[in-house]
Amino acid sequence: MFRRTTPIDGLPAELLSYIFLLGAYRPPDEDPLAENPGGEVNYLSPCMTYSYAFPCLVAAVSRHWRGVALSTGQLWNKIPVTDEDTDDLNDLEGTSFKLARLFLSRSGTAPLDIMVDARDPEWDFSEFDTSTAGSTPGADDEDEKEYRHPFTEGHMHAAMQMLLPHLHRTRSLAIFTDRWVPMHIVLESLSNDAPLAPMLESLILMRCNEFAAYAPDFTPEEYAGHWLLPFSNHAGGLALLRLQRLILSGVHFKWKSFPALLSQPASLRHLELGYHCSDVRPNKVELYKMLSVCSKLEELNIRVSLPEDEAEFGQEATMHGVEPVVLSRLKTLKLGYDDCILAEEFLELFRAPNLQTFVLDDASYAAAEVEQEASKLLVHVAHPGGRRSRAKPLFPLLETLELGGTRATQEAFQILYYALTRLRTLTLRETPVASTRALRPSSPFAPQQTCPCPLLDTLIVRGFEPCEDPLLSEILVERTNYGAVFRDIRLEPWFGTPEDDDDVEDRPVDNEPVGEWLMPNGQPVPPVSPVTAMQPVPRAADGRVLVGRAGLPPPTPFEFVIGRMSAGPAGYR
Repeated sequence: MFRRTTPIDGLPAELLSYIFLLGAYRPPDEDPLAENPGGEVNYLSPCMTYSYAFPCLVAAVSRHWRGVALSTGQLWNKIPVTDEDTDDLNDLEGTSFKLARLFLSRSGTAPLDIMVDARDPEWDFSEFDTSTAGSTPGADDEDEKEYRHPFTEGHMHAAMQMLLPHLHRTRSLAIFTDRWVPMHIVLESLSNDAPLAPMLESLILMRCNEFAAYAPDFTPEEYAGHWLLPFSNHAGGLALLRLQRLILSGVHFKWKSFPALLSQPASLRHLELGYHCSDVRPNKVELYKMLSVCSKLEELNIRVSLPEDEAEFGQEATMHGVEPVVLSRLKTLKLGYDDCILAEEFLELFRAPNLQTFVLDDASYAAAEVEQEASKLLVHVAHPGGRRSRAKPLFPLLETLELGGTRATQEAFQILYYALTRLRTLTLRETPVASTRALRPSSPFAPQQTCPCPLLDTLIVRGFEPCEDPLLSEILVERTNYGAVFRDIRLEPWFGTPEDDDDVEDRPVDNEPVGEWLMPNGQPVPPVSPVTAMQPVPRAADGRVLVGRAGLPPPTPFEFVIGRMSAGPAGYR
């Protein structure tokens, strides 16, 4: 019998295989108003942007498609391990993680991208379940009503037993937990006779509990003294030859021995240490040695993990007279400090002469009694040798600066801005009005006219306090008149997305006055049409904003708050 074929049946197997690979890719959800756009969230693992139903679907269409799909190992090399793929805990060797085992068996010899997600959105922040070791059982049969984590310690043991035989062809490994015990099982499995991982390029271990980093002592206490080091049985620069990215969030290693696992010099290009309790953070000497072997580092992210001062242990004497590490390839530095003094001491450990992007965040505990005053820190970035020194700023080639919640005096902000002569983009998140007022140029009648950040052409201000400042519009106009022309200005007093529908009531309503803004005659400010607010700003041929008779009148503070002077979208970027 004659069987009618479709044009796609005539495609070569290689082309059809490539089409399958493209079809399995799932683009990340882009939310322009969210603080973490899709590119930031989904970069942790390729498994986060993969459609696992697609390979199974195309393999069931026809015999030809099934043959092509099963012969394409890269179509099955994204390995997910989640609680949704678990079965009866008593049958760990048989039916647990059916989807992961299916993909492992069909991946052939292709490099693997593995993601173990042992988190629970309903987690109650307890480290142990009721009736398990480390907890006290409830009374009067309350155990059945107590919360139980869906991803148990037994599941993690089974997952590691399943994955370890394939570690030799693992390209990326990302493991997320919310409790410490499952992560401890991972560290033990990788430390005790784990096979070599010669293809490993990305290692991400995250204990997703930021609150634990602000506790005075490590919790759970019974694990405080357990220092482990993955692949320690392969020390000598052979274990992680190709490792390019290492992210440790809430997970600590045996820091002193870690550099021995890396090649000399290390191939590491991205290093991120975040949310470590003070008693498990690397000290200055250990962090200095880590940076010393990472000469190829391009991005460094330290957040709530700054080395503590350990002068009583002789650390200061050890570090005295040591030259800072030169990281000539470092392009991006993200520093989330919980202590300004520790942040300043951390910046003395290295030099990054070619740094282009610097993100400085106040990451201190939200309920802390003492506010972090960062004036000295900003001055140190501008003048490492002191305010009166002629030393170059720490980052002379800096082009992008982002400050989040940084509290400092207007003078400190101004000193920083004047030192950054190449700055092109400035983002201010929840900073005081001093951060924007420091952008004001000198008076036109001054003997010598100066302007901080003269090349600045993109300004993004997020937060109600600086956006409502009545002097902001004057400062922006004065900079324009000086010649410091802005290409993009975004003022967002309200940014982000509401967490629930109840917040809808708090949003501005169309055709209603906003807040208590008053016009000069004392009348409420009339509602502004969104169409009017989004109209482009008149500009001259050279791109300058036209102010006065030739274009716009000087903008009022209200116009800056509700609108934006921008040619692009107002989303987070």
